[in-house]
Formats: sequence, C-alpha cells, structure tokens
Amino acid sequence: CVCLAGHTHGGHFVVPGLTDRVLEAAKEPWIRGWYEVGGNRLYVNRGLGAGGPGHFPRVASPPEVSVFTLRRGGAAKG
Repeated sequence: CVCLAGHTHGGHFVVPGLTDRVLEAAKEPWIRGWYEVGGNRLYVNRGLGAGGPGHFPRVASPPEVSVFTLRRGGAAKG
C-alpha cells in the first residue's frame, strides 16, 4: 500500500541541521520524502506553497511537484 500526502510539509524556512531536529522534537516525524509506516509506504510532498501576505517565503525548501507511475502489483498473500 502507498499513501501520498502533502501540504507545504518540509517547512517553508529550512535551516540545515536545525529544522529537522526541531520538527522531530515537536513530534512531527514525517517531514518530506519517503517513509515506511506500519509496513506501508508514505510519501510526503513539500507542496507548491510560495507564501504570500502574512506568510514566510520559501528558504532552502524548494516547491515540489511529484509525478508517480502506479503499476498493478501481484495479489497480497495473507
């Protein structure tokens, strides 16, 4: 099973070496990219959000559009 998620995850303002630690301390385990959760695959997209009035601009966290090719797999053995 695969889950695709996203909504400006990964932060708009990233400080290398600090942002990931802050998000982990805040119990935000899925920041960006691929993860395995309960035997399933999870992909978290950073999104396209570019800020605007009252929002931070993106810094060191470029916007992202993901393209996936889904193929039918074999039947699960249970």
